[in-house]
Amino acid sequence: MRDWEAKFKIQKDNWTFTGAIVEQDDIGDYNRAKEIELVEKCHKWISEVFSKPNRFEKIIAKMENIPITDPATKKLHSFVVFTTNDHYFCVGSGGIGGGKTFWTPYTAKDEKVRDKILTTDICDNCQTMAHELQHGIGSHTEFDDFSFLPAVYLTFENFKLGERKGIEKEVGYRFLDAKRAVEKKQAGKRLKHFEKKGLAFVCAINERFPKKLREVLREREYKDSDIEKVLDYCNILLR
Repeated sequence: MRDWEAKFKIQKDNWTFTGAIVEQDDIGDYNRAKEIELVEKCHKWISEVFSKPNRFEKIIAKMENIPITDPATKKLHSFVVFTTNDHYFCVGSGGIGGGKTFWTPYTAKDEKVRDKILTTDICDNCQTMAHELQHGIGSHTEFDDFSFLPAVYLTFENFKLGERKGIEKEVGYRFLDAKRAVEKKQAGKRLKHFEKKGLAFVCAINERFPKKLREVLREREYKDSDIEKVLDYCNILLR
């Protein structure tokens, strides 16, 4: 590790997130200040969905056994390692009390490294971090959608349309699940688990970023009529 460290602390209601950021020795060039800012914003979104989840985030957490309403602890430590080494791409670990995340800089000067983290639909830095901190509060779920929500929120808040193609593609996939769910609901048919979750996922995003969600879905070439049909159903569920 390089002889450098940044520390941060985020207090959200009665939740506390402390953290430390370090760099691997062989890291390539990147915008350190911007990455520190994104790390902190990612933690703020994680603290938001942990401490003040909207109705649909609560539904997803319950479906996936993420204990946000009864956490093992509300004091979490997050250790972040900036790296451009492909071996550590989206790698992390977590246990009660905190988590460790290897963070590939979105601002990496190496075009191959930057394009991979910006366009992949396999994983994301913020998603990895959220997943490991879910273990920090007592979750044993290994494959989940709840950790993807902070990654979507971080993206919608800080990146331009089309800049995070992988994230936007995944949101589009969830929208297809939500669309099927609404159509089956209206036909009086039973929903499959992934359809219920897809609907809750899209509705959760709509609660926080209604305008950006529509922009992303239109960019993915979904019809306005289909978009509004699903999002109107989200409003019906809130009544």
